[in-house]
Amino acid sequence: MGLRFYNTLNRRKEPFALGRGKAVSMYVCGPTVYAPAQLGNLRSYVSADILRRWLEHGHGWKVQAVMNVTDIEDKILRDSQAKDLSGVQAFTKPHEERFFADLEGLGVERPGATPHATEHIGGMIKLIERIQENGFAYERDGSVYFDVAKYNERYGYGALQKLELGKDTAKHRIDNDEYGKESVQDFALWKAEPEDAIGWRSPWGHGRPGWHIECSAMAAGELGALPIDLHFGGVDLTFPHHENEIAQTKAATGEDLARFWVHGEHLLVDGKRMGKSEGNMLTLADVAKRGFEPVHLRMLFVQAHYRSKLNFTWESLAGAKESYERLQSFYDRLGEHGGDTAGDAEAATKLITDTQERFAAAMDDDLNTAEAVAAVFDLVRDGNALIDGDELGADQLPAVLEALRGWNDVLGVLTLEAPAAPANVAKLAEEREVTRQRDDFAEADRLRKQIERAGWTVEDTAQGPRLRKR
Repeated sequence: MGLRFYNTLNRRKEPFALGRGKAVSMYVCGPTVYAPAQLGNLRSYVSADILRRWLEHGHGWKVQAVMNVTDIEDKILRDSQAKDLSGVQAFTKPHEERFFADLEGLGVERPGATPHATEHIGGMIKLIERIQENGFAYERDGSVYFDVAKYNERYGYGALQKLELGKDTAKHRIDNDEYGKESVQDFALWKAEPEDAIGWRSPWGHGRPGWHIECSAMAAGELGALPIDLHFGGVDLTFPHHENEIAQTKAATGEDLARFWVHGEHLLVDGKRMGKSEGNMLTLADVAKRGFEPVHLRMLFVQAHYRSKLNFTWESLAGAKESYERLQSFYDRLGEHGGDTAGDAEAATKLITDTQERFAAAMDDDLNTAEAVAAVFDLVRDGNALIDGDELGADQLPAVLEALRGWNDVLGVLTLEAPAAPANVAKLAEEREVTRQRDDFAEADRLRKQIERAGWTVEDTAQGPRLRKR
């Protein structure tokens, strides 16, 4: 059926093909750097990473990926209590560095561009001017507001949520800024500020941009011709943020911002939405405190479809860790397997081909990573059986390893180069092997526990002990 994504704009899966450019243009709503990223946010970025990887590795397209960094916003000013822009940047920089360190730990490849809102103020002012010139914005005391009613008359507001203006928007918050708006449904494009407050000069006086205009300006400024191919973000951003991005871009340019709007679902914690009010905000640091690695969390994420709610529990993370270890163990076993026998070439080829077909079909069907991962684990089961039955020979090993590496290019859940154990741990493993050879199992068990306390596990294989980082 070819590659299809669920397009929130039209509420259905639609065929995806390269647009007018030579590369897929993709915009990801990035972080507001005022606090550590919580796990729900990180799940969204892993999903965006897998989407980009599949476009590149699964379809051979070049992807021009942009993810913004919101470094000026109400919460940032509130929490930083800064008096000038340098103070704001001193506050946001550590949060931004931690954010990108978290992404690196999770195997999320950094997008080609990560523009900061403060770098695009000029573009935002020009976009607001065009909106105002086209009659879809008005100024009040140095602030500029988007006129939702006028836009709705011309284009229809609420494309993503299928809202009926007046009836449905009363149930939702469009903008919570307490400024002099003509209507509660309007939202701020530019916010007037006192001369001694943090802000920039504009045609309307000293002020700063509204949150929504930032993404419209950065997407158009970094990616060029509209509409871009893909806009990705968490489902919680659908309204009002993405609705307002669509409206203000159309009002300024007459063009759609994006052809496809792709949204990742919520991460729950013990069945509840993650949030401060619930007291269940978790970060990657919390995961590390429990002895888990980022790759275990990534495995948990990829085992669920990005558009399905995922319930996080420590038990589910432990299960994901076991899945990771099973997959990694198989990969390592292939690397150590000598393949002395001729093996069953036909069985190995069929195993790889069947898995490749299932994997590709699942990923093309709206990034169904759950089914893609299931296909890979079926190969692990059958591949282990071939090894156990001496049916996987030296000639078949490279093809199986190459297939695993290809799938990992998309999923990013394998450690392709095992870390070397420290000398003291390696020595303990050698001593343990000696005690096992003389049947001193009590001493061997004591040494195993000592190895585990050092953060490693030891497995007994036909080729000798194998150490793996826990």
